[in-house]
Amino acid sequence: MRTATASVLILTLLFTGCSEEEGTTVPGVTDSGVDSSPGDVTVDSNKPDTAAETTPPKDDGVETTPDVLADSDAAADAPPDAPTDGDAVADVTDSGSEVLPDVVADVPEVILDGSTGCHLVINELQTGSGTIDGGSGATNEFVEIFNPCTSAISVGGYTVVYRSATGTSDVVMYTFGTPDGGTAPSIAAGGYFVIGNTAYSGPRDGDMASGGMAAAGGGVGLRDGTAALVDSVGYGTATNAFIETTVAAAPGDTSPAKSLARIPSGTDTGDNSKDFKVSTTPTPKAVNVP
Repeated sequence: MRTATASVLILTLLFTGCSEEEGTTVPGVTDSGVDSSPGDVTVDSNKPDTAAETTPPKDDGVETTPDVLADSDAAADAPPDAPTDGDAVADVTDSGSEVLPDVVADVPEVILDGSTGCHLVINELQTGSGTIDGGSGATNEFVEIFNPCTSAISVGGYTVVYRSATGTSDVVMYTFGTPDGGTAPSIAAGGYFVIGNTAYSGPRDGDMASGGMAAAGGGVGLRDGTAALVDSVGYGTATNAFIETTVAAAPGDTSPAKSLARIPSGTDTGDNSKDFKVSTTPTPKAVNVP
């Protein structure tokens, strides 16, 4: 009996040692791993814990939404042509309406007259003294003719004439001639024609006959090929027939020189005192300024 009991004890110890090397045996579990006793669990000490991987996420009723990009991230991902927040968009106002680029239009010097009765005008004159481009003295004079109409006007046979303050006869200062066998000259729509006296150094199209204009008062007229008076102006002390309604002021013969000019260019109300102003900036062959 002692020998049999000792043999059983030795076998039991050997079996127990093998079980401890392979894992912990909980009573009720067979070598095949089949649970023969409910509630008993075999724990494998060499196998990692996978509970965290198999546990489903907690459903707390809160919907998970994708992360929203910050403005800077959205701007980076925006298409090349898309404006980003804070960018100034040149052609759209805050209201969303389109703003067209500034357009620089060709603005005429004056609004040309398209009426049937449109005619050439005496637009500006200077009666001395210095300076336009270095001119000076009593003969630093010019007369400017302007075409305020929408079409060219032929001036063949026209004359620019002068009368003294109390004069009753014309003194011809310039005649628009016609070349032999040629076409009569004309002044284009919106165009200028300037005649200048001997001391005048500014832009000119023709030479004024000697004699000139008195600084204190006188009158200048433009006659067509039939000698009909097309336009005229009386200034200063003039009492002659070239005055239209009321005499205009005299430009004088100061230095720097001043001119008598229609303001704005081409204006013709039939009253010299309203149409003409003394300008401190003569502008031969250009738009008049006060």
